[in-house]
Amino acid sequence: RMACAAKRRADAAERAGHLCATWRLEARAHAIEGDLDAALDALTAAVAAADALGDALALAQGLNSMAVVHLKSGRLLEAEALYGCASDAAGRAG
Repeated sequence: RMACAAKRRADAAERAGHLCATWRLEARAHAIEGDLDAALDALTAAVAAADALGDALALAQGLNSMAVVHLKSGRLLEAEALYGCASDAAGRAG
């Protein structure tokens, strides 16, 4: 039973990780189309999911992507802060 429960948790985490990647891809498409608000909405969901999962790498990727969107929209201070957070998360990811 414990092995089955562990397998279900691992499968759920993998699905959630795929969902984070899907949100990041959606955000990229919105950014390419110039809809930066929609891109940030998708990235906010991705970052929240990665944080809830404790997935430091997905968190770093999401935060970095958010920084890029802020940079594109001219919000330099927000971009700088997000780059710092992404760097910290990447350091935790190894």
